Amino acid sequence: MLVLMKNKINFLTLNFKGLLVALFIAVLLFYFGGPKYGLLFVLSMLIFLFLSGIVTNIEKVYKKNINLYEPTRGVKNVLSNGLPTLIMAFLFFIFKLQNLSEYKFFAFIGFVCVVSAITADKFSSELGVLDGQPRMIFGFKKVKKGVSGGITPLGLLSGLFASLLIATFYLIYFYFMPFGYLTNFSQLILLFFIIFISGFIGTVLDSILGYFETKKIGTKHTTNFIASLSAGFIGILLFLIIL
Repeated sequence: MLVLMKNKINFLTLNFKGLLVALFIAVLLFYFGGPKYGLLFVLSMLIFLFLSGIVTNIEKVYKKNINLYEPTRGVKNVLSNGLPTLIMAFLFFIFKLQNLSEYKFFAFIGFVCVVSAITADKFSSELGVLDGQPRMIFGFKKVKKGVSGGITPLGLLSGLFASLLIATFYLIYFYFMPFGYLTNFSQLILLFFIIFISGFIGTVLDSILGYFETKKIGTKHTTNFIASLSAGFIGILLFLIIL
């Protein structure tokens, strides 16, 4: 029965082991966020998985023909995308225990910016391969599709669109469920742009780190982890500067 489950389960592009790890991360996210914000943490990751599943299967026949179709993701993929959100949620939890409401809010901002970044990167990588000839982010040398560090106009625009989607989701959520220092609509709009900008910066960082992958420095998974976590801290920094 267990073998059958392993062969059949493909929940939102996750294989069996990946799903188990994702469920464990979801439990931790809910615990760290508590009854009020844990659901939002988990919902955010479900939205990411749902959108990932959509873009993964766009033009899947073409992707199969160029050997760039990855129908399922495993443990490493889950960890590289899930750990940055888990780190921010853990910081949120620690600051909440210490009654440091301001720092708790910063961690929350970091979390939503990480979600924006991982979604933007997924859109960029999955849709960018449908464009023409990619070029390396440094030097703009032509490279094969799927090579780390390669960028295309469609890939960049897709990343922008994804971060816009996530920023819009949080704008609507925070409008109906006010949080922390977001006391008026103008602050919500500024936060919208912070999430939007941070998400796009995250996918650009991913391409920059991808360039170093071609120099045998890092892997796809370390790149995803570092880029998305950095986007979270960039979002916090932008918040401190602008708001």
